[in-house]
Amino acid sequence: MGLRHFTEAVRLAVIALCALGLGARSVPADPPDDVYGDVVTLGPCVSMEDIEAHAGRLVRVEGAVLSGFEASLFLECGSEWWLRLASGGQLGSGYPPAGVPAILGASFDEFSEWARSGSLADPQADLPWEIAEAVPPLEGVEDRRWRRLRRAECAPSVEVIGRLDHLPGPGFITPSDRGFVWQSSGFGHMDLYPVQMTVVEVLKVRRFGRCPTLE
Repeated sequence: MGLRHFTEAVRLAVIALCALGLGARSVPADPPDDVYGDVVTLGPCVSMEDIEAHAGRLVRVEGAVLSGFEASLFLECGSEWWLRLASGGQLGSGYPPAGVPAILGASFDEFSEWARSGSLADPQADLPWEIAEAVPPLEGVEDRRWRRLRRAECAPSVEVIGRLDHLPGPGFITPSDRGFVWQSSGFGHMDLYPVQMTVVEVLKVRRFGRCPTLE
């Protein structure tokens, strides 16, 4: 085979490889709008007002990730959110069971007072009961960037799409087999984190650079 024919064969082979997605590594493209619907881009420095306004919705946000003993955190402009990777359509903890009566935003002191007075069991009592809504399970896009983030103990720069999980107030009240129970509204280890990022897709992850530190 002459040099010209060899060069042409190489060119055609490169074109074929690119068509199969085996060529040079491409830059991740923005996901089309119809994949997740109305995704809101937040930040930098997401305020609590923004969190409350977009709780339960899919958002696009940048930050850093730090994982370790009893910690899996998404760090956004100094704020610490619990990080959870949606996998297998499983629901995360932190929400009241769907379809049951609940009082959201209640403190433990309020729960104790209402329990002592019998107001929780009194259908005539003027308490802010509501029916807890279902939190739909999420399936993650478990691609190469997803696996890279899952293995990383530190990622100084990430961009993700995920559900912003947050409940109002310090806790919520629901019925139980023994009466009523109060549960903290937090997420993660010991319910310490008022916000959780449930990631469905990792758009960017960089594991090199200076790792963030916790206060």
